Amino acid sequence: MFPAKRPRLGMAEDGRPTLQEELLALRGEVEPANSRRQSLSRADGGSVTYRPTYRAVLAKHNYLVRKTLGNGSYSKVKLAIALARNKEPVAIKIVDRNRAPSDFQTKFLPRELDVWPRLRHPNIVRVLETFDDGRRVYMVLEYQENGDVLRYIQKVGALNEPLAQAWTWQVCDAARYLHDQNITHRDLKLENLLLDRNFHIKICDFGFVKGDCVLDLSRTYCGSKSYAAPEILLGEPYDPKKADTWESA
Repeated sequence: MFPAKRPRLGMAEDGRPTLQEELLALRGEVEPANSRRQSLSRADGGSVTYRPTYRAVLAKHNYLVRKTLGNGSYSKVKLAIALARNKEPVAIKIVDRNRAPSDFQTKFLPRELDVWPRLRHPNIVRVLETFDDGRRVYMVLEYQENGDVLRYIQKVGALNEPLAQAWTWQVCDAARYLHDQNITHRDLKLENLLLDRNFHIKICDFGFVKGDCVLDLSRTYCGSKSYAAPEILLGEPYDPKKADTWESA
């Protein structure tokens, strides 16, 4: 696989590129359009065609990528600087269509792109914008600087009662907001509960979201086993609203 081609940067007075210079340079970054086919073509003396990298695409939208926040099977989340938003840090979820299974692209991804950007609640991560370059889907999200609740508990230990009560209330209030609109999350877990700068809960990742939950039971067995309601584990049709908020006895 060929590495991406990065244009040379201009330098500021201190010898380092300014953010704007770095952004402009990244807009020209390219990678082979098809690494395997292009490798064979190059070996045969043929020409190699290139396409913009994800960094170049984001740079054209005035986002400067800084580091990776997380990786999945067919998606990744990057920390970036939004130069058009007063250099505000943002998290950008990038879904690779070449890696994502067809049922995800035809069923789950369209739901996430339709529902999540419309949500407005203080305990739900807000989608700032979305766009698509043909191969990748980009979701620009509010950045939550204190990570997720699972990592917090792993680092700090058991929650004290006042904090546990506050976080439980915040999650339940966000779930109530969703359910009042007949929307269910269907993957509420510690990893999907982020913490903002004030350590308030922000629900994220609406990959299994379902709208129009009025009468029909769900038959899509999604979510995570460690958090799933018993009826989901038993493979039975379930009420998605109850499955969002169930608790063990």
